[in-house]
Amino acid sequence: MYLMHIGSSRRTSGTRRLSRRVALMTASLIGAGLVASSPASASSYEQGSYHDEGSEVVDWCTGIDLHFAFEASGSWLGRVDPRTGLVVYRDSSRGTNTYTNLANDRSFSVHWTTNSRDMQIIDVNDETFTILVQGTGSERWVSDTGELVYANPGLVRYEILIGHGGTPTDPSDDEWLGYLGLQKGSTGRNDLDGVDFCDAVQMLIG
Repeated sequence: MYLMHIGSSRRTSGTRRLSRRVALMTASLIGAGLVASSPASASSYEQGSYHDEGSEVVDWCTGIDLHFAFEASGSWLGRVDPRTGLVVYRDSSRGTNTYTNLANDRSFSVHWTTNSRDMQIIDVNDETFTILVQGTGSERWVSDTGELVYANPGLVRYEILIGHGGTPTDPSDDEWLGYLGLQKGSTGRNDLDGVDFCDAVQMLIG
């Protein structure tokens, strides 16, 4: 199972757009990272990389104060599709989330990787276009004794809606408008299907 939030955080910052699909439970935490962007070569529109890390104490689960630490890094590449003149993206990210119960110092880690690419831009109109995205990834939950508890590798394909502001060949003013649904459901193992996060925390480090 491809365990990332189904959707995209395409963001625009001046003439730089960072396109990446963020792994489960990091969507709200990766965003203020250190981002580097490189000038486009003859074969690319733009490329860049990022690194982010941090920690905080959270009370996501009743009765358990968690120390949450994360680190994440990745890169992206945008290139002009010669068939359409539109810019398509591919990106890759990896990281680790570590959760520690402050009451007993027990911990577990979630190691994740993600890769995604724009397979096709479809349904272009005056203000928006739809992108078919393929994403692959994996997520491994490991206890503080080194035991693999959950594993979720796999692949999905889904569609997203982007506003292009009347300039479909210029990504600098693109705006994320929404997730339109799965075109190919999750493949691979589904270890976390039906598992509540806080129930898993209680089992592992409660």
